Amino acid sequence: MTSLATDLTTTPTHPFATATFKGKANIQDITNPVAPISVDGNATLQVQMTDKGEPGRDDTIAITGLEQERRPLVLEQLERDQDHRAITRRR
Repeated sequence: MTSLATDLTTTPTHPFATATFKGKANIQDITNPVAPISVDGNATLQVQMTDKGEPGRDDTIAITGLEQERRPLVLEQLERDQDHRAITRRR
């Protein structure tokens, strides 16, 4: 982990509490799990979370990977059903 920040203040322009986690990651392409391919060995991984209150169904999370050259990586996106279970993946 390189940083962890929270912002619990709420204002009209920032209506929800947020948190951001940053760290380093080794990124692999596992399209073929038997033969993973190294994509980047020192990427930056950032996780941004927004707490939109109870019961939590509207909370958001964004996971971003950046290569060493600061270019964004394409990461899998999970679609969720009404019970928030991952049901499909898309790029």
